Amino acid sequence: MSLRTKINGFTAWVNFRLQSYDHLLNNVIMDLLKGTNLKMLIQSLTGVDNKKLKSFDGLTQQQKVSRMEWVIGELKENDIIPVDVFVDCRLFAMRHAEHVFDLLWRLVCHDIWFTWERLEYLLHKDDKVLTEVPFEWIPKLRPEKSAKKKKAKVTKSLLSGFGSGAVISESLPSSPEPEAVSATPSLPYTPFPGDNYCKKFKPKNKMWPRPDAEDAVLEMINAQLQTSREGRKLHVQTLDDLVDSRVLCALVNCFAPGTFTTEVMLNDRWTINLALRTYEKIMRINTPLDSQDLVEADEMAICSTFCVYFMCGFKLRQSRSILARLVCFVHIIKFN
Repeated sequence: MSLRTKINGFTAWVNFRLQSYDHLLNNVIMDLLKGTNLKMLIQSLTGVDNKKLKSFDGLTQQQKVSRMEWVIGELKENDIIPVDVFVDCRLFAMRHAEHVFDLLWRLVCHDIWFTWERLEYLLHKDDKVLTEVPFEWIPKLRPEKSAKKKKAKVTKSLLSGFGSGAVISESLPSSPEPEAVSATPSLPYTPFPGDNYCKKFKPKNKMWPRPDAEDAVLEMINAQLQTSREGRKLHVQTLDDLVDSRVLCALVNCFAPGTFTTEVMLNDRWTINLALRTYEKIMRINTPLDSQDLVEADEMAICSTFCVYFMCGFKLRQSRSILARLVCFVHIIKFN
């Protein structure tokens, strides 16, 4: 598989994650360790604003390695990657393609499984159910821990009355204080409120073990195709089947009905590129993926990009349900 295809796939996913922070990468290998790109990417996954982690510009190689160790520790602490995963921080800091792709692939798998666990909820036909919990992939920022203030003992000096020597403050070691009982106890931190409600629509026999990332993407593709008349005639068995323009056009029609007339569209690269660019225009995203990348059929690249496609598509579907509910409420208020 070509290096270009992998770069295109991971660049699309990273840009999607950084969209809320107004960051844009042209090449994930070259640009990830520039400025605060990596810091904001990790924050979008963990919900932790790491004050120690700042811009990578102007740092020595050893400083970059130490900051990568902070990043890996934070990802493991927040269960984004397994604790037994080894990442060579030195080679990652040197922009070694294989090690950069390996870590990014684990982060992409986290997003794929995140969406897959909520698939049945996001495909629910009842607008009332679908609008119960907003579909969000960036967790709420964790509240910062308040630092304890040190006690200061004030003693009178023998020079009392003679200017600045009147009072001398001596710092004492902090001693445990009785915790004040607040009237409203703080609730435990929840990165995604309503998470359990979304997951309860998934059959218990499918929750564990989780499928591979590729199988999860294929399941989402086929489940989405079943929501339209033309999609029910199609079935995607492998990622190689995505070079069929009928599949792509049917997927676009699932999220934006009536966009393509698949019966008259030619099955060629021009139609594939047209379907990809049209879908991105609808979702207001931009990815470098094209027909050549689909022909390469690289698992990491295609799964990364289609993870972005589905997350945006499900967000659009939920937004339309919200508008439908608002229209319904307006009619109820108007005629009652």
